[in-house]
Amino acid sequence: MTSAIVHNAASDATCVEVVSAFLERVAKTEPNLHSFRQINAEVLYREAAALDALPADQRGPLHGELVAIKEVLDVAGYTCGSVSYTHLTLPTNREV
Repeated sequence: MTSAIVHNAASDATCVEVVSAFLERVAKTEPNLHSFRQINAEVLYREAAALDALPADQRGPLHGELVAIKEVLDVAGYTCGSVSYTHLTLPTNREV
């Protein structure tokens, strides 16, 4: 995250603002770090907006926190596993 946006329970930052700051930071660092195999900004923004729309009484302690999933776990809509599976996009999530 940038120093301007740190999301936690005490933060006034919206989930959309957190996603925006995350994507800005990734755009600057990813060319050197190669930390993420796939990022779907459209999905991130859509889910962030839905979270922002929830009333406060429906928000849990991890509300709006970003989570990266290791590519060895099957997640619907994403390519998982080694580079040899880049052609395979999974239709469903696998239980962990």
